[in-house]
Amino acid sequence: MVDGSGSLDDSILGAFLLLGDVPEAYRTRLRPDLFLPDRRRTLEAMLAVIGRLGACPPEPLKEEMAHRGAGVREILTLSALYSAGALPDELADLIDALERRALRRAATEIPAPIPISEALDTLLAALEAGPQKAIPTPYGSLNRYLSGGFAPGELVYLAGRPGSGKTALALEIARKAAGLGQSTLVVSREMVTLALTRRLLAQTARINASSLKSGRIGAGERVMLNAAIPKLRGLPLWMTDKALTIGQIVRLAAAHEGLSLLIVDYLQLVRAPYEIRERRLQVEHVSQALKELAVRLGIPVLCLSSLSRSQESGRDKEPTLDLLRESGELEYDADIVLFLHRKPRQPETKCIIAKNRDGREASVNLMFRVESVAFDEVSDRQEE
Repeated sequence: MVDGSGSLDDSILGAFLLLGDVPEAYRTRLRPDLFLPDRRRTLEAMLAVIGRLGACPPEPLKEEMAHRGAGVREILTLSALYSAGALPDELADLIDALERRALRRAATEIPAPIPISEALDTLLAALEAGPQKAIPTPYGSLNRYLSGGFAPGELVYLAGRPGSGKTALALEIARKAAGLGQSTLVVSREMVTLALTRRLLAQTARINASSLKSGRIGAGERVMLNAAIPKLRGLPLWMTDKALTIGQIVRLAAAHEGLSLLIVDYLQLVRAPYEIRERRLQVEHVSQALKELAVRLGIPVLCLSSLSRSQESGRDKEPTLDLLRESGELEYDADIVLFLHRKPRQPETKCIIAKNRDGREASVNLMFRVESVAFDEVSDRQEE
């Protein structure tokens, strides 16, 4: 077994180089901070290249490292990593050792407290820089309760019963963010990209979504459609229905240059690593990985979630935090939890802020336009 020195890092990274990939089972476990400082950039570059290419050839890796500020000497060490690489069947034990080393380091390191004067200087500098950057929603009342919108590093859950409009609202938020120039990535495990595009176009043009699906588009709708298409075409908005696992989502987001907002639809359909068998633990793993991703990339992550089936017995009742499906841990991971509540066949919809780490709970009134699968804000009146 390799000891806790830099040879441990080299054996693991070298094994990945020899494989030309990072095996799926290990991707969510490999945080850069587990590695020694002089190897963290190598791992980050590997994950970025794999996210783009699906593999890690030497030349693209060298280019990525140079792009991330690595010097010639650091790039030349890659050749030494090949010779230090472990065999694939040794990787599980080596990564276990890597995590144990990180735990030992955390147990022995004494965190340095920050004097109040330094904390005040940091706070004053932030205040002078202006309001915290946030991704606004399309709804003014909701933004006011959320201090402007979704802040960097926040994990936001949007939950509701099937058919309550979760995906529609998420796409409205995506379109708003992208319209402000914020690079937005939508990962859907529920709907194919073509269906998402159809919904976005119906929302933007405010035409009947069923017309787009059937292809029977009237003359008036055609005019609105032609006006909406250029508005969408130039947006910094990306979509995929091909990211099946949390590892793929993490790599995809990390490789996306300048990403400002990640939307995942939805939590319970994202696959956890195969070695996690219990359903509750699978969902918790995905939730924790999304929170870590939000913090690491410094972006908000909006994740849709289903509700527990117990909610189906009382469809007229407003959902509560204990109904987040599969695990009560979700509410602890989240900075914000939003619920959509609408009575069957009624357009009036309540967007409930059930958790707001930096603000208070409230609700905002929306109107669901079923024809264009879009939401409008009713007024500034809120029910609390």
